Amino acid sequence: METLLEVDGLTVTTQDRSKCLLDEVSLRVGVGEVLAVVGESGSGKSLTALSAMQMLPRNLTMSARGMTLAGTDLRSLPHREVDALHGGRIGMLFQQPRRMLDPTATVGSQVAEPLVKHLRVSRSEARRRVLELLADVGIDEPARRAQAYPHQLSGGLAQRVMIAIAIAASPQLLIADEPTTALDVTVEAQILQLLEQKKRELGMSVLFISHDLNVVSSIADRIAVMYAGRVVEVGTADQIMTSPEHPYTKALIECATLRPDADGQLYVIPGGSDTARELDHGCRFRPRCGLAQEARLEKVCGADEPVLLSIGPTATDHECRCWGTKEGA
Repeated sequence: METLLEVDGLTVTTQDRSKCLLDEVSLRVGVGEVLAVVGESGSGKSLTALSAMQMLPRNLTMSARGMTLAGTDLRSLPHREVDALHGGRIGMLFQQPRRMLDPTATVGSQVAEPLVKHLRVSRSEARRRVLELLADVGIDEPARRAQAYPHQLSGGLAQRVMIAIAIAASPQLLIADEPTTALDVTVEAQILQLLEQKKRELGMSVLFISHDLNVVSSIADRIAVMYAGRVVEVGTADQIMTSPEHPYTKALIECATLRPDADGQLYVIPGGSDTARELDHGCRFRPRCGLAQEARLEKVCGADEPVLLSIGPTATDHECRCWGTKEGA
């Protein structure tokens, strides 16, 4: 599959380099593919997306061996080209869409902005296209909704408006950062279905960020699992959901099943990830991992951090960072 977005060896630190937030993250998104990036809060998912969009806060420093979008080196873009990237070649969706919309501007004017800015259409043509876009994302009475303000929209409608804005300029890549988190289950399913439909119609790629494996399993072609600033497992959606290798991936799936144990308690991953980046040797997940003790790997897990290895002789698209995997043991 032809690659659209490629991130190679991305590292993000605080400006004084006292803290490493992303450590050698490598990802690729194929043309027309949905890559889901999953993990707990603080794992580095959103920071990876912000790095690709060249939108890191000023107090952070980024370095990478490579970061390209369809052959364009994103690391060396001048400011005006970065500005053209946002909403043009890359569309963006975020959680809590009503907060992301301008409360002082009408829905129609906000949907029209990327049409005028990136496609250079006239104002009259933009008004016509706005109504088409609103209808296309399933909004009834688009003429009336175009005159509305964000506070007059439900969460589901606001996210449909955000999708209309994101796809207005027919981007090559859509970055969706927890786009269904604040929505109820029914609306969530509708939004996921809409994103899948638009992906097919426009031929765009999607980088879908979520903490919920149940959500991404219905839309992703491949899944990358992140923990404490590193990718710990990556594979097809089927490989990750049915044959996970990393103990952290298995724990996330167990959490997602919401099956109570004999005492009626839901599974919770023991401990927390907040101190994982402070470990200066060994596997970052080992303080929370039961596999190391079961497989008698405490010594090797505590000594060196495993590299990302291909699993099995033929599964070159399934990789895992664990001493307990078939190839890592």
